[in-house]
Amino acid sequence: MRNHSLVAIDVMDQWKAEFGDVYGYFVGMKPYVVVGDLDMVQQVLIRDFHKFVNRPAMGIEIRPVINTLVGLRSHRWKEVRRVISPTFSTRKMRQINSIINRCVDILVEVVGKHAEAQNEIDFYGVFQGLTCQVIGECALNTKVDCQRQPQDEFLNSLRQFLKQANNPIIDLAIYFPLVREILAVVCRVASPCGQFTQSIIDKVQGVINQRREDRLTGTSTPNHGDILQLLMEASENRQEDADETDGRVRPTHQLLTDDEIIANAWVFLLGGFETTANALTYCVYLLATHADVQEKLYEELRDYLGESSGDLETDYNTISQLPYLDKVFCEALRLFPPVVLFVTREAAEDAQLGDFHIPAGTNVQIPIWQIHHDPKLWPDPYRFDPERFEPELKKNRHPMAWIPFGSGPRACLGIRFAMLEAKIALAKLLMNYRLVPCERTEEKLTLSVPTVTLNPKAGVWLKAEKRELTSA
Repeated sequence: MRNHSLVAIDVMDQWKAEFGDVYGYFVGMKPYVVVGDLDMVQQVLIRDFHKFVNRPAMGIEIRPVINTLVGLRSHRWKEVRRVISPTFSTRKMRQINSIINRCVDILVEVVGKHAEAQNEIDFYGVFQGLTCQVIGECALNTKVDCQRQPQDEFLNSLRQFLKQANNPIIDLAIYFPLVREILAVVCRVASPCGQFTQSIIDKVQGVINQRREDRLTGTSTPNHGDILQLLMEASENRQEDADETDGRVRPTHQLLTDDEIIANAWVFLLGGFETTANALTYCVYLLATHADVQEKLYEELRDYLGESSGDLETDYNTISQLPYLDKVFCEALRLFPPVVLFVTREAAEDAQLGDFHIPAGTNVQIPIWQIHHDPKLWPDPYRFDPERFEPELKKNRHPMAWIPFGSGPRACLGIRFAMLEAKIALAKLLMNYRLVPCERTEEKLTLSVPTVTLNPKAGVWLKAEKRELTSA
């Protein structure tokens, strides 16, 4: 099922039509069961989470992936998740708000230069520059200028990493488990992916060491305001935050090792780069090709934010009070979910899903694309309609019908971060510019799934027109 195209999604569409909501297949000797029944999805991700706590074991155990929330398993995953969760609380998001705003202001500047020259703009590349800069500063304390310099070395390294992440060596590890350790060495030492990863490991370890030394000598900055600092505070048991389930404040107790700090900063870099850039790209494509929706959203932004030319410091509270912006972004995530082949859980013990017996060790896969485009759940599912997310309609909809970030305890931890960054970017962009199709705009986007993310294969080309601001 690993591929460089939409083969996996197309095949799963065919299997759903032929076999229904539940069916199985093998990857090598490993059984997979695809579960599209929403009650069963809820059982796997939430109600019986203790039976499906782990993601599938990795084909190759490579540092730092095995030390991340993606790769950790069972008890250690629970410990690390407990420590890291407060890093993405509402209060912590407010701390990094200024970084996001500063980077988005550069985005507006870059788009403005293209608009003035009447250039066609590949917004996929533009948003990759934005998310690379935001996540580089927030997660790794790395100052880059990849928005003004689209050929920035760090940005290109990230792009190359993701292009080569779909590695045939991983296929060999799946089909021939006995040679996994040898293949892991090959991946780590010989591949560009491994070399780039090692450079990130070395950089983050250097920042950690420097900050500790600065604190010992009394020369440290009081508040770095980035995710790396929040992870370091969590590892040193100096962090308190409200528990998301009941609001009570508890101190964190479990420590993170340096390897786990580095690993999770690394995975936040990768996760925060591609997925958010994709989500923003699809959103502006939909807005440019649905002018009525774009204008309605602009009117909401103008009413809430005022005639500010989009140069205000947009904060978490403000961005959370924009209901139509939320509807638009949620509908874009439904049509184009960021990841389509990633929400998979391994059965830790025998389990019963409806009439189906799931043996221990079976991987249970949730088909997000098929769920998000099921006409029984979403009438006319390929139509862009933000009104689907009216509060009354949402209330009457199955909670598993919309799961772009997964669901349950192992859902994407950075959802607040991604939503904040994307909404600030959309708000400031649309306050300044009207987005319109151009000659290179595809009527139907050509999509690809090189790894687990849904990418626009040829980019998304649009034009931006400067808005003439008038008094409200």
